[in-house]
Amino acid sequence: MRITCPICSASIEVSQSHIGKKGRCIECGSKFIIPDQDGAEFKILEKGEIPDRETVKEKKAVLRVPSQGRGKRPVTRFRVRSNNATSKNNPVLIVSSLLIVAALVIIFSPKEDQSPRKSLTDNSSAKPDALPEEPHHQKLEPAKASKPFVTKKEKPLNQAGNREPEIALNKVKIEEEVSVEKKVFELSQEKQSRALAFMKSTQESKRKGAYLAMRNLGSEAKPVYLELLEKARTHHLEQIGDIAFNLSINENAFTEFKETYENWQDMVSLARQKIQTDWKTKSPQDYRQRHQEMDADFDESLQLYLSVVQNVERAKKQDLSVIEKPMSILREINEERAWCDDREIGKTPNLIETISNAGGAEGFVKIMNSLDSAHGLILQREAVAKHNAACNWAGNEHIRFAALLNDRRVAIKLTPLRLEENLSNACRDHSIDMATNGYFSHTGLTAETRSFTIRAKRAGFTGGASGECIFMGNPAAAAAHKAWWYSDGHRLIMYASGPGTLGLGTSGTHWTLNTAR
Repeated sequence: MRITCPICSASIEVSQSHIGKKGRCIECGSKFIIPDQDGAEFKILEKGEIPDRETVKEKKAVLRVPSQGRGKRPVTRFRVRSNNATSKNNPVLIVSSLLIVAALVIIFSPKEDQSPRKSLTDNSSAKPDALPEEPHHQKLEPAKASKPFVTKKEKPLNQAGNREPEIALNKVKIEEEVSVEKKVFELSQEKQSRALAFMKSTQESKRKGAYLAMRNLGSEAKPVYLELLEKARTHHLEQIGDIAFNLSINENAFTEFKETYENWQDMVSLARQKIQTDWKTKSPQDYRQRHQEMDADFDESLQLYLSVVQNVERAKKQDLSVIEKPMSILREINEERAWCDDREIGKTPNLIETISNAGGAEGFVKIMNSLDSAHGLILQREAVAKHNAACNWAGNEHIRFAALLNDRRVAIKLTPLRLEENLSNACRDHSIDMATNGYFSHTGLTAETRSFTIRAKRAGFTGGASGECIFMGNPAAAAAHKAWWYSDGHRLIMYASGPGTLGLGTSGTHWTLNTAR
């Protein structure tokens, strides 16, 4: 199409691909944005000067050099416009044409540089924002008087009366606009929905396929990938929450444990309160009746505890594969999120943490916490029993007594007591002292043995002794325990909440017991 220079009114031929690009008129040097049609408003970037030159009234020759292939001889088309010619047989046009043909032979003779020249329309290899070089075309001037036509380099033309001069296509410099905007990665909603559906699937092959496909999109896709992973994670968390909720209300090993454990907890509070009360001081008139109530509450608490132990074992064997599968999927998603964030895989939340995050399954979380608490107490009791049984320095009745006491302590949810050798040696020495010297008292006969705390330190015990019980009359562990059980002060020492260490020592029928923290 043709446009008209807004400064010198030169007629310029451009292609559609140049619309919107920067151009420069060779005639006047003006720089502007090429419009989409002739007559449209120009955006002038640089205003040139109208050249001074003799006006050409009759005709004007214009050279247009098209794209050329490598190694081919340049081809030039010549067009003559005449404002006054009225016939195709105009002699002036014929003579001018012959002269122009002769000039073309001279201009494009083999003596000239025949290196391929690219037109404006073949600038694919040009650098962005770089203007193409001006081709050195030559233009024929009209003949004067007796002088022949000679070739000259182009010079700017003046505006000629009412006639608009023409400029060849290759006389406009096109400046490419280079886009510097960063491309934003886009993934169609359809593809995102498909990828998300695969990530939500319970089939491993589909999930792994989706992970691989998203990774193959490269780093630009990571923000989108993270969004999809978060949606998939939310979906699987909801699935876990639903499963956990059903496990907390349906009949199974968990709900059986829950019922027994809650009943045990209620009885433990009641029984422990009565066991840790000095009834002779608080209710001296009917302390025997209070002891009977205490016995009944303890027995019920003990039976419930034994049921809890059984139900813990069953609950631990409960099939959790239905919840383990979505848990493994969350671990996969955690790995993919770490890849997107370019970080190491963090610690994977455990079952309780995961279900807590899922929401709507508070009942199941409570069951699992209770199960862990009860199981922890059972394991602690087993560990202490193993420790005490391995104390080869202790007598059989000492180990038997420790087992009896600890079984009853855990029944009311108290910490089992561990036998300690140095503390037991202090108890043994005091039992021997009482049996040998014929007295029965917590106070020794000398300054070095006057209290159980002094005796414990002299025996090498580094802990804090907290209480002492003494008994005389029967070498059996059960007899000693029974005597102390119904003696409020001694029972408070044996069933105190703080201690975790036990010392036992006997001499004949004399017993000494120390507790320590």
